[in-house]
Amino acid sequence: MLSQAHPKGVVATSVIVFTVLITGCITPSIPSIFPSLLKGRISSASYQAIPAGATFIVDTFTRRTLTEQGIREIISAELTTLGYLKASNREAADFVVSYSYSIGAGVTGISSNYNNSTGETSVSSTTTYPRYFELRITRNTPTNAEMLWQGEVHSNGTTRNMSILAPEFVKELFKYFDQPVNNERFIRPFLR
Repeated sequence: MLSQAHPKGVVATSVIVFTVLITGCITPSIPSIFPSLLKGRISSASYQAIPAGATFIVDTFTRRTLTEQGIREIISAELTTLGYLKASNREAADFVVSYSYSIGAGVTGISSNYNNSTGETSVSSTTTYPRYFELRITRNTPTNAEMLWQGEVHSNGTTRNMSILAPEFVKELFKYFDQPVNNERFIRPFLR
């Protein structure tokens, strides 16, 4: 004779399976399917409106690394999406976009976790880095002194690879393009 499952048994089994998955008793790789969080603060200032259809160029620095090339392409794509036109050379540009970034020294935190069911203690460490990214848009003059818009991101996290971070930071900054914000907080999933 077949026995029927009791609803309370299903609930109890579900609780046990959930507990085992959360504590990592079956597979410690479960947390890796969850995205990291990208957190930071944005400030921006708009000094003058930039007319629709204006042409731009992204400053080329002396360092012509793949990361720098990627950042320039990301900025150009965002501005093109907003209706601005990429100039063929600096002389043809109405405005110039420049950027800078830095990644500070890492700070390592150590944590331990005691598992009551196994009696074992696990120790882990995580290093976080302060990260900074800034965009500046100036009118194309010989001195580039006339600021039109600027925005900056301050963030902390475990990734220090700017080729991964820059696309995310640029997208966050352009959410506030042509408007002022002060210390606006953002937090969102970050798949890397």
